[in-house]
Amino acid sequence: MNEQQLAKKPQLSYTKDQVELVKSQIAPEATVDELKLFLYQAQRTRLDALSRQIYCIHRNVKQGANWVKKMTIQTSIDGFRVIAERSGTYGGQSEPVFAEKDGQLISCKVSVFRFHNEVRYEASVGVAYWDEYAPKNNEGKVTGMWAKMPHTM
Repeated sequence: MNEQQLAKKPQLSYTKDQVELVKSQIAPEATVDELKLFLYQAQRTRLDALSRQIYCIHRNVKQGANWVKKMTIQTSIDGFRVIAERSGTYGGQSEPVFAEKDGQLISCKVSVFRFHNEVRYEASVGVAYWDEYAPKNNEGKVTGMWAKMPHTM
């Protein structure tokens, strides 16, 4: 959907209570400006933060010799599905296909399908490689949920 089409669609709006809920539960580390930016992006894309379609995530980023927290806005898989459904041609996705070697996860592949003239076809294939995404600590060990639930991540 292009910007002109998106502009014609009704925007998502939040009540004052919902904004407070987003601030306390979804974006607790956000500054006032970061919260404004996050809510603007949620409203612009019509993704609902309270339904976990879009996230406000703070990550440690090295800046010079120091580590600082930086906010990133991340769309969830459910948010991407909502966006795809809006196209009117979304045809679902395949089951994940995992590649493993010696018990180690190497990659995961998923196909996305679309409809054209009532024909479902594979429109896109995405491959995520473990080594390119799995976060590691200073000792090189995979951290957090990536260590606990590699296939889910």
